[in-house]
Amino acid sequence: MTTEERFTRIENALQTLTENQAREEGAIRDLIVVSRTLLESQKQTTTQIQDLGHALKAGFAESANADRRLGKRLDSLAEKLDELVAVVERSIRRIDGSS
Repeated sequence: MTTEERFTRIENALQTLTENQAREEGAIRDLIVVSRTLLESQKQTTTQIQDLGHALKAGFAESANADRRLGKRLDSLAEKLDELVAVVERSIRRIDGSS
């Protein structure tokens, strides 16, 4: 192989390497864009999950408060029902006793 053929061969190899490097640099830039997009999406998803968690906690707290209020109301109604039953029982005893 002559010197000129070797020189041409080296030039071709360098040209191929340069083209490959340019393609790889473009691919790396594309990967950087994709990774930034994924990071931004992850931040948004994290924020949404945190917001949802706060909303759920608030909802559970409100539900617990509503349950407590309902429990107190039911206790009050049960006491009134017990009083009514006592009145009815006394009335029945009076009626039975006077017969």
